Amino acid sequence: MGNIMAAFAYLLNWVSGLIVFIVAKDDKVARFHGLQSILFTIVYFIIFVILAIVAFILVIVLGIVAAALNLGAIGALLVFIPWALLLLVMVLIFLVWLWTMWQAYNDRMFKLPFIGGLAEKWSA
Repeated sequence: MGNIMAAFAYLLNWVSGLIVFIVAKDDKVARFHGLQSILFTIVYFIIFVILAIVAFILVIVLGIVAAALNLGAIGALLVFIPWALLLLVMVLIFLVWLWTMWQAYNDRMFKLPFIGGLAEKWSA
């Protein structure tokens, strides 16, 4: 049952992480995954916002450059690249989310870089 609680911690991002962190008072692994889910959600939200702002600025700059140089179809492709890179990062984050859920379901205390150590320390 603890592995289901730990996996559930990732299912609804910070919401389910908070629920598991509060409810699973005696299950150290589930509490760890609950807190790691909360921290993971915060980190990927910050990453998404920063990358979206950078992509938006790059689209504007590349659009102006493409229009000034009269690049036509190549200019349209240049404007598409920042959004494609943002999409790639979001797919990678999605895969990490699936991986953490799978690790939690298999009763593994898989620690994400940087936030895993904090989650372990703060959930004890």
